[in-house]
Amino acid sequence: MIHETAHIHPSVIIEEGVKIGANVKIGPFSYIGADVEIGEGTEIMSHVVVKGPTTIGRDNRIFQFASIGEECQDLKYAGEPTRLEIGDRNTIRESVQMHRGTVQDNGITKVGSDNLFMVNVHVAHDCVIGDRCIFANNATLAGHVTIGDHAIIGGITAIHQFCTIGAHCMLGGGSIVVQDVPPYVMRRVTTVHRLVLTSKAETPRFRETRNPCYSCCVQRVVPLRQNTG
Repeated sequence: MIHETAHIHPSVIIEEGVKIGANVKIGPFSYIGADVEIGEGTEIMSHVVVKGPTTIGRDNRIFQFASIGEECQDLKYAGEPTRLEIGDRNTIRESVQMHRGTVQDNGITKVGSDNLFMVNVHVAHDCVIGDRCIFANNATLAGHVTIGDHAIIGGITAIHQFCTIGAHCMLGGGSIVVQDVPPYVMRRVTTVHRLVLTSKAETPRFRETRNPCYSCCVQRVVPLRQNTG
Protein backbone atom coordinates (compact mmCIF):
# COMPACT_ATOMS: atom_id res chain seq x y z
CA MET A 1 0.00 0.00 0.00
CA ILE A 2 1.51 3.31 -1.10
CA HIS A 3 0.00 6.58 0.11
CA GLU A 4 -1.13 8.90 -2.64
CA THR A 5 1.10 11.73 -1.39
CA ALA A 6 4.32 9.68 -1.53
CA HIS A 7 6.94 10.83 -4.06
CA ILE A 8 8.69 7.82 -5.59
CA HIS A 9 11.13 7.99 -8.48
CA PRO A 10 10.10 5.78 -11.45
CA SER A 11 13.34 3.78 -11.22
CA VAL A 12 12.63 2.56 -7.67
CA ILE A 13 11.88 -1.17 -7.32
CA ILE A 14 9.15 -1.94 -4.77
CA GLU A 15 8.19 -5.51 -3.90
CA GLU A 16 4.74 -6.67 -2.83
CA GLY A 17 3.56 -6.13 0.73
CA VAL A 18 5.27 -2.77 1.21
CA LYS A 19 3.53 -0.01 3.19
CA ILE A 20 4.63 3.55 2.40
CA GLY A 21 3.18 6.43 4.42
CA ALA A 22 2.19 9.96 3.53
CA ASN A 23 4.78 12.36 2.10
CA VAL A 24 7.50 9.71 1.92
CA LYS A 25 10.21 10.47 -0.66
CA ILE A 26 12.27 7.73 -2.33
CA GLY A 27 15.09 8.66 -4.70
CA PRO A 28 16.22 6.95 -7.91
CA PHE A 29 17.52 3.38 -8.12
CA SER A 30 16.56 2.41 -4.57
CA TYR A 31 15.15 -1.03 -3.71
CA ILE A 32 12.36 -1.61 -1.17
CA GLY A 33 11.84 -5.30 -0.39
CA ALA A 34 8.79 -7.18 0.81
CA ASP A 35 7.49 -6.69 4.38
CA VAL A 36 8.86 -3.17 4.69
CA GLU A 37 6.88 -0.37 6.32
CA ILE A 38 8.03 3.25 5.90
CA GLY A 39 6.45 5.91 8.11
CA GLU A 40 5.14 9.32 7.17
CA GLY A 41 7.61 11.98 6.06
CA THR A 42 10.64 9.69 5.79
CA GLU A 43 13.08 10.50 2.99
CA ILE A 44 15.15 7.78 1.31
CA MET A 45 17.84 9.02 -1.06
CA SER A 46 19.10 7.28 -4.20
CA HIS A 47 20.68 3.80 -4.28
CA VAL A 48 19.37 2.68 -0.88
CA VAL A 49 18.45 -0.96 -0.18
CA VAL A 50 15.76 -1.71 2.42
CA LYS A 51 14.80 -5.34 3.05
CA GLY A 52 12.20 -6.74 5.40
CA PRO A 53 10.77 -7.51 7.71
CA THR A 54 11.68 -3.91 8.58
CA THR A 55 9.69 -1.05 10.10
CA ILE A 56 10.93 2.53 9.68
CA GLY A 57 9.18 5.30 11.63
CA ARG A 58 8.38 8.91 10.77
CA ASP A 59 10.61 11.68 9.44
CA ASN A 60 13.80 9.66 9.07
CA ARG A 61 16.45 10.58 6.48
CA ILE A 62 18.38 7.71 4.88
CA PHE A 63 21.25 8.62 2.58
CA GLN A 64 22.67 6.93 -0.49
CA PHE A 65 24.14 3.42 -0.44
CA ALA A 66 22.75 2.59 3.01
CA SER A 67 21.80 -1.08 3.52
CA ILE A 68 18.86 -1.37 5.89
CA GLY A 69 17.30 -4.63 7.11
CA GLU A 70 19.66 -7.02 5.35
CA GLU A 71 20.08 -10.52 6.79
CA CYS A 72 22.76 -10.72 9.45
CA GLN A 73 26.36 -11.88 9.16
CA ASP A 74 25.90 -14.68 11.69
CA LEU A 75 26.71 -18.22 10.54
CA LYS A 76 23.87 -19.52 12.72
CA TYR A 77 21.30 -17.56 10.75
CA ALA A 78 19.18 -19.90 8.61
CA GLY A 79 16.68 -17.56 7.00
CA GLU A 80 14.33 -17.12 9.96
CA PRO A 81 11.88 -14.16 9.72
CA THR A 82 13.64 -11.80 12.11
CA ARG A 83 13.10 -8.04 12.20
CA LEU A 84 14.62 -4.57 12.22
CA GLU A 85 12.72 -1.70 13.85
CA ILE A 86 13.78 1.94 13.45
CA GLY A 87 12.11 4.79 15.34
CA ASP A 88 11.51 8.40 14.28
CA ARG A 89 13.67 11.31 13.13
CA ASN A 90 16.90 9.37 12.72
CA THR A 91 19.60 10.53 10.31
CA ILE A 92 21.28 7.57 8.62
CA ARG A 93 24.17 8.70 6.46
CA GLU A 94 25.97 7.15 3.50
CA SER A 95 26.80 3.42 3.49
CA VAL A 96 25.38 2.71 6.95
CA GLN A 97 24.49 -0.97 7.50
CA MET A 98 21.74 -2.16 9.86
CA HIS A 99 21.03 -5.90 10.02
CA ARG A 100 18.02 -7.82 11.27
CA GLY A 101 18.13 -9.92 14.45
CA THR A 102 18.54 -13.64 15.11
CA VAL A 103 16.32 -16.21 16.79
CA GLN A 104 19.14 -16.98 19.23
CA ASP A 105 18.29 -13.60 20.82
CA ASN A 106 14.93 -11.80 20.62
CA GLY A 107 14.83 -11.90 16.83
CA ILE A 108 14.94 -8.13 16.51
CA THR A 109 17.43 -5.33 16.01
CA LYS A 110 15.97 -2.14 17.47
CA VAL A 111 16.94 1.50 16.88
CA GLY A 112 15.29 4.32 18.83
CA SER A 113 14.60 7.88 17.74
CA ASP A 114 16.56 11.09 17.07
CA ASN A 115 19.89 9.33 16.49
CA LEU A 116 22.69 10.30 14.10
CA PHE A 117 24.55 7.54 12.28
CA MET A 118 27.47 9.00 10.34
CA VAL A 119 29.11 7.48 7.26
CA ASN A 120 29.71 3.69 7.26
CA VAL A 121 28.43 2.93 10.75
CA HIS A 122 27.70 -0.79 11.21
CA VAL A 123 24.84 -1.98 13.44
CA ALA A 124 24.93 -5.77 13.67
CA HIS A 125 22.17 -8.24 14.51
CA ASP A 126 20.24 -7.99 17.79
CA CYS A 127 21.62 -4.59 18.77
CA VAL A 128 19.37 -2.33 20.84
CA ILE A 129 20.01 1.41 20.52
CA GLY A 130 18.29 4.08 22.59
CA ASP A 131 17.40 7.67 21.70
CA ARG A 132 19.49 10.74 20.82
CA CYS A 133 22.77 8.89 20.31
CA ILE A 134 25.59 9.93 17.97
CA PHE A 135 27.72 7.39 16.09
CA ALA A 136 30.71 8.93 14.30
CA ASN A 137 32.15 7.62 11.03
CA ASN A 138 33.01 3.90 10.88
CA ALA A 139 31.81 3.07 14.37
CA THR A 140 31.17 -0.69 14.52
CA LEU A 141 28.72 -2.49 16.78
CA ALA A 142 29.01 -6.29 16.94
CA GLY A 143 25.98 -8.46 17.61
CA HIS A 144 23.83 -8.14 20.76
CA VAL A 145 25.26 -4.73 21.78
CA THR A 146 23.07 -2.38 23.82
CA ILE A 147 23.54 1.41 23.68
CA GLY A 148 21.82 3.67 26.20
CA ASP A 149 20.22 7.04 25.51
CA HIS A 150 22.40 10.07 24.66
CA ALA A 151 25.57 7.99 24.16
CA ILE A 152 28.30 9.34 21.87
CA ILE A 153 30.41 6.76 20.04
CA GLY A 154 33.63 8.09 18.50
CA GLY A 155 34.80 7.35 14.98
CA ILE A 156 36.43 3.98 14.18
CA THR A 157 35.28 2.64 17.56
CA ALA A 158 34.71 -1.13 17.75
CA ILE A 159 32.35 -2.58 20.38
CA HIS A 160 32.55 -6.30 21.15
CA GLN A 161 29.44 -8.46 21.06
CA PHE A 162 27.15 -8.52 24.12
CA CYS A 163 28.62 -5.29 25.56
CA THR A 164 26.37 -2.67 27.12
CA ILE A 165 27.20 1.03 26.82
CA GLY A 166 25.35 3.04 29.45
CA ALA A 167 23.34 6.20 28.96
CA HIS A 168 25.28 9.46 28.44
CA CYS A 169 28.58 7.64 27.84
CA MET A 170 31.23 9.05 25.54
CA LEU A 171 33.67 6.69 23.80
CA GLY A 172 36.73 8.35 22.31
CA GLY A 173 37.58 7.81 18.65
CA GLY A 174 39.40 4.59 17.89
CA SER A 175 38.34 2.88 21.12
CA ILE A 176 38.27 -0.92 21.36
CA VAL A 177 35.53 -1.84 23.83
CA VAL A 178 35.47 -5.42 25.16
CA GLN A 179 33.46 -4.95 28.35
CA ASP A 180 30.47 -2.97 29.60
CA VAL A 181 30.83 0.77 30.16
CA PRO A 182 28.71 2.24 33.00
CA PRO A 183 26.45 5.26 32.47
CA TYR A 184 27.91 8.79 32.56
CA VAL A 185 31.43 7.57 31.84
CA MET A 186 33.96 8.84 29.32
CA ARG A 187 36.28 6.20 27.90
CA ARG A 188 39.39 7.25 26.02
CA VAL A 189 41.52 5.11 23.76
CA THR A 190 44.55 4.92 26.04
CA THR A 191 43.21 5.90 29.47
CA VAL A 192 40.90 4.45 32.09
CA HIS A 193 37.25 5.30 32.45
CA ARG A 194 36.39 8.74 33.73
CA LEU A 195 33.10 10.15 34.96
CA VAL A 196 31.32 12.54 32.59
CA LEU A 197 29.67 15.35 34.53
CA THR A 198 26.45 16.45 32.90
CA SER A 199 23.63 18.59 34.14
CA LYS A 200 21.30 15.59 34.20
CA ALA A 201 23.65 13.63 36.44
CA GLU A 202 24.73 16.49 38.71
CA THR A 203 22.58 16.30 41.83
CA PRO A 204 23.77 16.85 45.44
CA ARG A 205 23.56 13.14 46.23
CA PHE A 206 25.35 12.30 42.99
CA ARG A 207 28.21 14.70 43.80
CA GLU A 208 28.56 13.20 47.27
CA THR A 209 28.95 9.63 46.06
CA ARG A 210 30.44 9.88 42.59
CA ASN A 211 34.16 9.98 43.37
CA PRO A 212 34.45 7.00 45.74
CA CYS A 213 32.08 4.87 43.70
CA TYR A 214 33.66 5.45 40.31
CA SER A 215 37.20 5.45 41.64
CA CYS A 216 36.65 2.11 43.37
CA CYS A 217 34.48 0.31 40.83
CA VAL A 218 35.70 1.70 37.52
CA GLN A 219 39.21 3.09 37.73
CA ARG A 220 40.63 0.22 39.80
CA VAL A 221 40.63 -3.41 38.77
CA VAL A 222 38.81 -4.70 41.84
CA PRO A 223 35.98 -7.25 41.80
CA LEU A 224 32.59 -5.62 42.29
CA ARG A 225 31.78 -8.09 45.08
CA GLN A 226 34.84 -6.89 47.02
CA ASN A 227 33.86 -3.25 46.52
CA THR A 228 30.38 -3.80 47.91
CA GLY A 229 31.45 -6.15 50.68
